[in-house]
Amino acid sequence: MNLSTSLPLKRFVGTLSYGDSCVDVKFSIVADAAAELSIVIDRFSYGKEHQFIEEMHNVGGTTFAHFALQGRSEHDEEFNCNNIIFTALGTIWSKADGHSIAPVAHYNIAKLILSSSSEVFPPVLTWRLKGFESFDVLQLDCELGKITMGGVKNLTDEDKLDGHLNIHMPAKRSDVEVWMGQAADLLGHIRDIMSLACGTYILVPTRELAEGNKVKIDAYSQGLARKSDSPAFKSLDLSDIFECAVSSYFEPRIRIKNLQFAIKWFTMSSTYTEALLISSMTVLENLLDSNLTDEDIRIMSNSQYETLRKKLSSVIKEHLAEWVVNQAERAALVSELNERLVDLKRRSLIDKLEILSNRWGVQLEDIPVGELKEAKKARDHVVHRGYYARSGVDDDDVHDHVLTVRELVLRIILTGLGYTKSYWSYRGGYHSRSLHTIGE
Repeated sequence: MNLSTSLPLKRFVGTLSYGDSCVDVKFSIVADAAAELSIVIDRFSYGKEHQFIEEMHNVGGTTFAHFALQGRSEHDEEFNCNNIIFTALGTIWSKADGHSIAPVAHYNIAKLILSSSSEVFPPVLTWRLKGFESFDVLQLDCELGKITMGGVKNLTDEDKLDGHLNIHMPAKRSDVEVWMGQAADLLGHIRDIMSLACGTYILVPTRELAEGNKVKIDAYSQGLARKSDSPAFKSLDLSDIFECAVSSYFEPRIRIKNLQFAIKWFTMSSTYTEALLISSMTVLENLLDSNLTDEDIRIMSNSQYETLRKKLSSVIKEHLAEWVVNQAERAALVSELNERLVDLKRRSLIDKLEILSNRWGVQLEDIPVGELKEAKKARDHVVHRGYYARSGVDDDDVHDHVLTVRELVLRIILTGLGYTKSYWSYRGGYHSRSLHTIGE
């Protein structure tokens, strides 16, 4: 049941509450083409029992109070949301009607249970997608059921619910609750890997479980989907990476730690090249630190470092006593330099990349070490200055650094997943490349 096409305006009678305070309300729900819910609370007379609404709405601070709104329709359908916020109370006062309000409601996630009097559903978990472009409908059978994933052939409306990812529970299973948890984990993994493939994080405004004559829906308020201009996989041929997404859930070549974090940052949209360099380098550093042990990262033990730190700190104090007269300034400099000494016990980014690539078999022979060093220097320039501008260096070089770092990240993740077929590379010119031929 697609909210954007199957949810006409529905009326509910229920309650609005905050903590122990509660009042009766009537409200309506309708969904737009993006499955964004519009919650309209009927205007009601404002009395003493409603004071908690105004008090919590005007509590101040940097966050909104979260109210709970729940109700039931005449067809025994349910709505429940415990994170309602009010951006306005819609207060009106008139001599004839007195004081009344119609709060303007917004939500993060809402739950609905809708009914179908004419249709009986087998257990099917469906995630409705925004931002997924695919020429073909992708299908695959696995031990948790039949998986289907589809999108639009040409993504033109970035705020339209245009795709789906679903899984049918096998007939031999009857444990719906257990299956649903397992199926949701699988769909989440597929969504992450396909987001990596498409270069944009695929949005899931609604998640629906159809069973019997009921459809349970979790509706999420989300923004626009952003189409990538440099996806590693084209919408015309997603079957290989889709198969890898499914197989890597059950039998991953390597269990990549913090994978979802890495993919979310990797697919982050930005029109500012420097920001893209920072986010890409953040992904690389997180992948390395998350998937290497403390022993891999450390050059020396804590006790060895502490001995060295004390000796170096003594030297720092001695020289600063000659260079800086003001005692307060000298103390501040000593403190700052001591904080930087901690980097002495950690391996460099290059060393960590070499350890991980050798351990996982990531093929990096065609990427010179110097390119990564220059990319890191560029990132450091941006972090410390807020922009990238050095004498004799063109802005185009920043984009080259971005391509180098993103290529490294992509190869690390695909290798960890066990993907060995072709993908599209943008480093050194747009071209198709196969992981198993790199370095040969």
